[in-house]
Amino acid sequence: MILHADRYFEHHYDVKNDLVSINWPTIETIYLPEILHSVSILVENVVNYNIRNLLIDASEADLHASHEEANEVVFLLTNGLAKSRLEKLGRVESSNASREIILRQMVLEMNQRYQYQTRFFRDTASARRWLEAGNSFMNY
Repeated sequence: MILHADRYFEHHYDVKNDLVSINWPTIETIYLPEILHSVSILVENVVNYNIRNLLIDASEADLHASHEEANEVVFLLTNGLAKSRLEKLGRVESSNASREIILRQMVLEMNQRYQYQTRFFRDTASARRWLEAGNSFMNY
């Protein structure tokens, strides 16, 4: 089921696994205000629907902005999710090695600061397995 769709995100909701999955957009300076707004909506959906698991697929994402601008998007997301009941955030890595190094450093701090756990994956299937492990609250 799609909870929300806009230019940057489609929030796909898997009810059985209480999982929202999104494809992370390319961050571009010119579109930063719109991207920040879309991230705010994502956070709002995670909070309002009491989502426990979030899958961010950044495998196709690129960065056409400064690291500071990209970090602004990450901080909006992570600080907003801190107010939610999120338990796990799985992120499929992009091909931008320098950006991934920065994000991994940020995640070390985030995993100590926030109640949800964040892990990085090379592929979507591995991330889904981790997110879905032991989380099915509906028996079919």
